[in-house]
Amino acid sequence: MSENFRVRFGNTNHGWMPVNLITNDQQFSFIASYIPYDSLAELVEALSLFLQVGYLKIVRWNAEPTYYEFIFSESNEQAMLRVIEYTNQKRVQNAEQVVFTFSGSRVSLIIPFWRALRDIETRHGFEQNWQRPFAKQGMQLLGEQIHKQQHC
Repeated sequence: MSENFRVRFGNTNHGWMPVNLITNDQQFSFIASYIPYDSLAELVEALSLFLQVGYLKIVRWNAEPTYYEFIFSESNEQAMLRVIEYTNQKRVQNAEQVVFTFSGSRVSLIIPFWRALRDIETRHGFEQNWQRPFAKQGMQLLGEQIHKQQHC
């Protein structure tokens, strides 16, 4: 897989936000809803835990009616992101489809998410438009972990 991985969160509007995952070889986009999951808080927590230990972490996204899972895992010292699409939140077995994958180092996977999260954290009116508070404490911890990881 390409090491050039980028994440973009578009402008929020009434609890909806475009999510874009991009590599040199593939691009995946969807419009996420702020309910019923606090996907951004789940993402911050998952990135933090994944950076520390590399254990399997799942982040849930609702796109009404489509449902996505970002699955962070590690195998043979390669971090992986798989995005699984379900036609609805019932997650019927054999009804899922892998719609995006990326593999690389933990840092090459986490840094693009962290940058995109930092971008939306600094946007004026983000929380009001997203209709949820932003995970500021989790972001502070994640930033400290990334800084520590890069200076080891």
